[in-house]
Amino acid sequence: MNKEFKIRAMGKTELALCYNSHLSASGALQALRRWINYNPSLVQELEEVGYNKYSHTYRPIDVHIIVKYLGTP
Repeated sequence: MNKEFKIRAMGKTELALCYNSHLSASGALQALRRWINYNPSLVQELEEVGYNKYSHTYRPIDVHIIVKYLGTP
């Protein structure tokens, strides 16, 4: 991403597209979910802070944890 990335609340698709801008919205979201689910430490840390997989948004703490494990988009 060209702009400076800021940790903030984000829609799940919005964050997914930050990581996979070359994919469609649904493809980017599917890829991000796959990366998260294949990383047990990431999943555990998200669960510890009360992550809700059914929510349509990531809270700032969720985004922080995802970036910690996946790197800055």
